[in-house]
Amino acid sequence: MVLLNRRLQSVEGVSLDYVVLNGLGYLTYSISLILLYFNEKVRNQYAIRHTLTTMGQLNYPLVRFNDVAYGVHGVFIILVTLYQIYCCGYTRGYKQHVSRLTKLIMFMILPGGIGFGIYAQKLNSAGKANYQLVDVAMLLGNVKVVMSTAKYIPQILHNHRRRSTKGFSMRSVQLDMSGGTLAMCQLFMDGYIRNDLQGVWNNPVKLALSAVSLVPS
Repeated sequence: MVLLNRRLQSVEGVSLDYVVLNGLGYLTYSISLILLYFNEKVRNQYAIRHTLTTMGQLNYPLVRFNDVAYGVHGVFIILVTLYQIYCCGYTRGYKQHVSRLTKLIMFMILPGGIGFGIYAQKLNSAGKANYQLVDVAMLLGNVKVVMSTAKYIPQILHNHRRRSTKGFSMRSVQLDMSGGTLAMCQLFMDGYIRNDLQGVWNNPVKLALSAVSLVPS
């Protein structure tokens, strides 16, 4: 999409709601993956919660570094796209703007996620196990699933109003499809290698994202 925008010197084919919702999803997903991959506290909370009591086996999240790189890369691409939209002087439609609904969603999710994280941390510090940081990580991952599903709606409406898909990169849809297929394969392979196929179902976020990426394709 970035290269297509540059080649056309225009962002008319892209719904701004699509870009913002996609960016919000990548941001929350990246935070979730960073917590599950780098934060030992979160990893231990996950492992304890998913311990096989009969075998005494600690099962850690089926998250790899390439998953983290995927999330961070997505955030970077969205930032570049926003730079093209607002700073490069590319052609935009005069009615092309972020809708009030998308702004409302953004301003509900970001403060809500931060507030829930602080609340969970305080409960955990006080020895109350109602919510833990691992719950925050899983919640942020679920936000990505919702955003990945919802983001196509404004883009479809934008294409319908323009009666055209010119300016929207169809290759990105094809890459989503292939990426979703490979991500699902990797998840099952990781579960098999670690002798933890249950971990596949304990990672509903990645499983759902892989499935969602195949639907619009």
